[in-house]
Amino acid sequence: MKTEYEIRILEINKEEMIKKLEKLGAIKKGKFEQKRYVYDLRPIEKGKWIRLRTNGKVATLTYKDIVSNTIDGTKEVEFEVEDFNKANEFLEKIGFINRSYQENERIQYILKDVEIDIDSWPMIPTYI
Repeated sequence: MKTEYEIRILEINKEEMIKKLEKLGAIKKGKFEQKRYVYDLRPIEKGKWIRLRTNGKVATLTYKDIVSNTIDGTKEVEFEVEDFNKANEFLEKIGFINRSYQENERIQYILKDVEIDIDSWPMIPTYI
């Protein structure tokens, strides 16, 4: 089982960070246009939800559960789905209604087995 820890570095200068990563030898994995739907559980449970996301190459369905406000406080169950649109249609057919749809740009690097994602969203400063 893969353990994942997430941190965020807010309001970065994207171009400067890319130069620093490449100077350190980070390998660029790609630039992705991500799309995601978020669904509430039925009945709604605070701190729990389902996310359907694609980066244009891989689509995943994830159950998220915030159990504490610590570095390892979010528990996830995630697996790949073959088709982003069909997965959304399936979830809607079984009664889940998406509460939000989001798009963002992600540039992904790998540095010494660490995944570094530079995320850009509309109206939000770019962050890692």
